[in-house]
Amino acid sequence: MIRTSLSLLLLVLIPLASFGQQSALNEQKELLARLTGHKPIRANVQLKDRYTQESRKITAEYLKGLIGEFCDESEIDNYSPTGNNVVGTIFATSQTDRWIVIGAHYDSVKD
Repeated sequence: MIRTSLSLLLLVLIPLASFGQQSALNEQKELLARLTGHKPIRANVQLKDRYTQESRKITAEYLKGLIGEFCDESEIDNYSPTGNNVVGTIFATSQTDRWIVIGAHYDSVKD
């Protein structure tokens, strides 16, 4: 089955589902607050940093859930013992040999 794949750690694509610039801006601010540890990422879980294995795992699961809201499939691709990508897939609605890939980087190094 041909599919359109979105490989993302995006801060921009998620608010596109919203209507209105102010609404999208508020969603981006909320997302940034969670990903930077200024607000809880989920109930009773707040990121302490962006570089430990525990924080990266929590962040990947959070982003997988967000991506899963608008993709047909979402998964975490563990490409190494300490690295992973969050991948969302939206299946094509007609037969095609084209792919659309959108990517972003979520920095996770100390300092």
